[in-house]
Amino acid sequence: MKKISLFTLVLLFMLNALAIPAGAASTAFTSIALPDTAFTSGGIYAPSVTPLKDNQVLLLNRNADESSTVQVLDTSLHTVLWSRTLKVYDLAVVNVSQKIVLITEEKKAIKKIVFGYNGMELSSDNYHYALKLPTNNDNESFYIRWSAPSGNVPERIAIVSSEQFQLFQSPWKTSAVKYNLKMSPSDAYENIQLADIKYPGYPYVVAEYNASGIGTTTYLLRVINLYTKQEYSIPFDSKQRLGGHNIQYQISGKDLLVGTSHEERMGASIISPEAPQPTFYRYQLATGKLIQSLTAKFVSDQDVYGWTTELLGNTLFVQDLNNNSWSLYDTKGTQTVLASGEQGASPLILLKVNDTLRSVTLLASKGNGQSEMITVKY
Repeated sequence: MKKISLFTLVLLFMLNALAIPAGAASTAFTSIALPDTAFTSGGIYAPSVTPLKDNQVLLLNRNADESSTVQVLDTSLHTVLWSRTLKVYDLAVVNVSQKIVLITEEKKAIKKIVFGYNGMELSSDNYHYALKLPTNNDNESFYIRWSAPSGNVPERIAIVSSEQFQLFQSPWKTSAVKYNLKMSPSDAYENIQLADIKYPGYPYVVAEYNASGIGTTTYLLRVINLYTKQEYSIPFDSKQRLGGHNIQYQISGKDLLVGTSHEERMGASIISPEAPQPTFYRYQLATGKLIQSLTAKFVSDQDVYGWTTELLGNTLFVQDLNNNSWSLYDTKGTQTVLASGEQGASPLILLKVNDTLRSVTLLASKGNGQSEMITVKY
C-alpha cells in the first residue's frame, strides 16, 4: 500500500474542513464583542455593514457609552482584521482610494481621521478647530455628516443642531448652505421631531422624523434638494416600525431605497398576519415617485410575528422573526427570491453575498454580547 505523507494528510484535512455542504453552516467562526443592544428586539437594531474589497466588510457598532466600535472583518477566514473604539459621528468609505473616513471629536471640535483598509492611520485633520461641536442643550440630538469631494464640489461637513442644517467647506469659518429642517405641527400631526439625517453628498439631504397625532404615529422621510429647494415627504405607517435604530434606507444612484421592519406579540396584533406585507420600496430620488415595491408573507404560528430587512448593495435581506428563516432579493429586479435558508433561533445580520460560490456569510447572535460569523451555501 502506498504511504501517504504527513503533509498530504494535513492538506486533506484542511480541504475537508473548508468544504461547506449545501444548506449547512460552516464550523469556522469568530466571536465578536457587540453592545448589549445589538441584537435586542428580534435583531431590529443591527450594526451597520459596509462592503470593502474582496471578502472584507466594515462593521460599525454603536456602544452603550456613546462610543462606537469599528471593525474590519474577513468573511472568508471568519476573522477580525482590526478594530478601533472611539466616538464616531459619521463614517464613510471611499472605495476608489480604499480609505475609511471617521468623523470624531477633539477638544470639543470636529476631527477627521482617515484609515486605510488595513487599519493603518493615514492622516487626520482637526480643521484648525474651526468646526466646534454644537451645544447639547436639554439633551437635544445633533448630527454631523461628511461628504467627499466630487467634481467641482469640495469636501464638505454638514452640521444639524436645533433642526437647523448648515453645510461647511474650506476654510470652515462660515456655512456655505443653510436649511431649516424643522417641521411645524399640522392637522394630521401634533408633534413632529427630527430623528436622523443622511447627507450622501450635495445636493440631497434625507431627514427622518417621528410624527404623532391623536392615537396615531407615523414616520416621515423628507427628501430635500438643497440646490433647487424642492422637497417632498414620504409617510410610513407606524406598524412598519420605521423609527429609531430601525431605519433601513439609502440612496443608490438616482433612487431612494427603503426597507421596512415590524415586530409584535401575537396577543395584540395590529396587522393581519395572513396578508403579504410590504418589505421594500424603491423611489425616484428627484420626485419621490414609487418605482418598485416588494412584499412577503411571514410565519404567524408562535408568540412573535414580524420581520427585519437589511440593505447591502443591491441585495435586500429579509428575516422572519418567528423562525429566523431568511430570503435574499435583488433590489433592482422583481419579487423573485434569489436564495433562502433557516438558521435556528439566532437573529442574523447579512455580511457578504458570494454569487460565485453561491454562499452568504451571516453574523449570528450567541447571546451575552457575543456573535459569530457563519457561512451558508444556497
